[in-house]
Amino acid sequence: MIDQTLAPMKNTFLLIILSLLVGLAGVWIGKTLFTPHPVVSSDLHAEIHHSLQLSPDQQQHIHLLEREFAKRKAVLENQLKSANGSIADAIAKDHKLSADVTEAGEQYLIILGELQRETLQHIFKMRDVLDEDQALEFDNIVIRSLHAATK
Repeated sequence: MIDQTLAPMKNTFLLIILSLLVGLAGVWIGKTLFTPHPVVSSDLHAEIHHSLQLSPDQQQHIHLLEREFAKRKAVLENQLKSANGSIADAIAKDHKLSADVTEAGEQYLIILGELQRETLQHIFKMRDVLDEDQALEFDNIVIRSLHAATK
């Protein structure tokens, strides 16, 4: 008698566990197949440090450039978050593509453009520290990284 009353609970429990496992598998498959994998700048920096056989002076100079860039990048990323909030506020207020929404969106794009310029300047500042052979390899690393980001 006890087995008959526990059987439905056992089946329900197994169904819940199976559903959970299928759900987790679905999330994993979705993230693996459909989520773009961005190129992380720290991976680029690691490859540069690993592949270019930098002298101690070059390492120190590039390290300083990386610290300066990280600070500037953090400021710009905070500005992007704030601009994103301005877009949200304008949408919440106007509920349409109003002048305020458009202006907030344009401000976001200005900051994004500034981040892109800062990134490019940083890349070329690092390149200036290298000798001719290192600079050629550096170019190959950067170009590979940029092409990988398009896939």
